[in-house]
Amino acid sequence: MSAAPTRCDSATPSPIRLRTDVFDRLVTSLANTEQDRAQLLGLDRATLWRIRRGRVTPTLDVAMRMAAVCGTTVDELFEAAS
Repeated sequence: MSAAPTRCDSATPSPIRLRTDVFDRLVTSLANTEQDRAQLLGLDRATLWRIRRGRVTPTLDVAMRMAAVCGTTVDELFEAAS
């Protein structure tokens, strides 16, 4: 049985930002829809949407999982928000 998808909520903008261009390029070959991408990452679709928009900061565990699934590093996948 799989664990429930990770969900995080925050009212403050994230101090780091997902590099969506890098993420999209790397994850497209693995999953086509946002729902499939979220499931692949162990997240719910709304949480992935919030991370993509910079509304929440992913936990270190989630950031590392995203990088591992995409076959890259956290540094390549995320940048400091300006």
